[in-house]
Amino acid sequence: MVRQTIARGARTERIRVLLAAAILPLAAGYAAVAALLAVVAALATQASFQPEQILLAAAPGWLGAHQVPLTLNGRSLAMLPMGLTVLVGVLVARAAAGAAERLGGRRTHRAAVIVGTIAAAHAIAGVSIAIASYGARLSADPLESFFIPGLIAAAAATIGLIRPCGLAAAVRPYLVPAATAGIRAGMLGLVGLLTVGSVVFTVASVLSAPQAQGLFAAGAPGFGSGLGMLLLCLAYVPNAVLASVGFVVGPGFAFGDLRLSLYSYTAADMPAVPLLAALPEQPASWWRALVVLPLGVGMAVGMRLRTSSPSPLHRARSVVVAGAVVGFGMVVLGALASGRIGARGGLALDLAAVSAAAFCWIVIPAGLVAHFAGERPPKVERRKRAGAGTSSPETAGEHADQPTVDGEAEQAAAVDQEQPEKQQEDREAAEHQPGQPPADQQQADDRQADDEPPEPKDANEAQASAGKPAESKPTGDDPEEDAQP
Repeated sequence: MVRQTIARGARTERIRVLLAAAILPLAAGYAAVAALLAVVAALATQASFQPEQILLAAAPGWLGAHQVPLTLNGRSLAMLPMGLTVLVGVLVARAAAGAAERLGGRRTHRAAVIVGTIAAAHAIAGVSIAIASYGARLSADPLESFFIPGLIAAAAATIGLIRPCGLAAAVRPYLVPAATAGIRAGMLGLVGLLTVGSVVFTVASVLSAPQAQGLFAAGAPGFGSGLGMLLLCLAYVPNAVLASVGFVVGPGFAFGDLRLSLYSYTAADMPAVPLLAALPEQPASWWRALVVLPLGVGMAVGMRLRTSSPSPLHRARSVVVAGAVVGFGMVVLGALASGRIGARGGLALDLAAVSAAAFCWIVIPAGLVAHFAGERPPKVERRKRAGAGTSSPETAGEHADQPTVDGEAEQAAAVDQEQPEKQQEDREAAEHQPGQPPADQQQADDRQADDEPPEPKDANEAQASAGKPAESKPTGDDPEEDAQP
């Protein structure tokens, strides 16, 4: 009875922890979006603050924070701020890690339960909001509202459980060492490319600060409107960073009618948004020098992998794995950052071209550095391998005369196989000869004869063999000598 009560209490505590991990990120994300809208509406000079409208608008805003495409008065709003996505992802990751600690687990099966619970809660919340807002001015597709929040919540929860539940240690036995080193180096390369994009965007923003200030004054006059515009620009900074990565690796990006890459430029009119002040007004020939940035990232990946294995082939495999990780990461992040705004606006990234370019910028420099700067087999071993692989005609006969290890093994096996056959033939031959004992009996007699000591020829030899002095026998020639004892 006591055990049942304890088990029931533990089960209740587990359910309570899982419900808290599922509901708290939802409530925190919704509260963050509602607070942001409330601050902007309260401080804006030409906006009216109505709490019920703020609460109603925060629900589709929560979908937008999870990258669900929205529809505003029939117009598409698919380019959504990744800053809010990072915020809700951090909330989910922290909630998942806290649930794992409260459940007392470094067990991997509990990680699956936590991730499934959080993902299911976000998917249900998303489809519920989409159904409730169907037909309103700001709405979303129910199917997309079900899958996208669930996937983002599952990914964020998995990232949060890597350390508390030991997911990396659980997966490592199923991976070869080359793949493990390549995944780590690929994560380093992805962070390096994002850092390069951040540096390029920061420098461009600093150089265009006067233009951005003019756009603030023209498009968002007043403190409240300026604060709302600033928050909007900050929320879209990750999107701008990924666009800068696409520009640095080569293929570039498009924003509306604007086309921008290292090798081409097509000008177009831009909206009066301060974040877009960093876009250049005309091309420059020195842009091609920016290729040293992804080149440096690839060389850094190669330096990381040069000591991963003494085998050049294993290092090459790790380099390919690192390039695949970077390419896949650019596809996922680029898909989240890009999207349409209206009919012709929004950020467009050629995901295939950007992913392939990032893969090449990692694999080629990293492969060269890892091969030539890494460990190589000693010259003696290379000569032995070369001699074993290619032998000259003069030494071919010498090598043929010398018995090899494989040849000796084959000869021994042949001898062992012939011995039973020979014994069988001897046995049959003995059976056909009636006057002669069988071969087995003859061998046993021979062994017994060998083990028995030889019989002495006379008594003196027997006494000598026993360690006694030999007695002298009378000869009959000298009576006196015969009489002496």
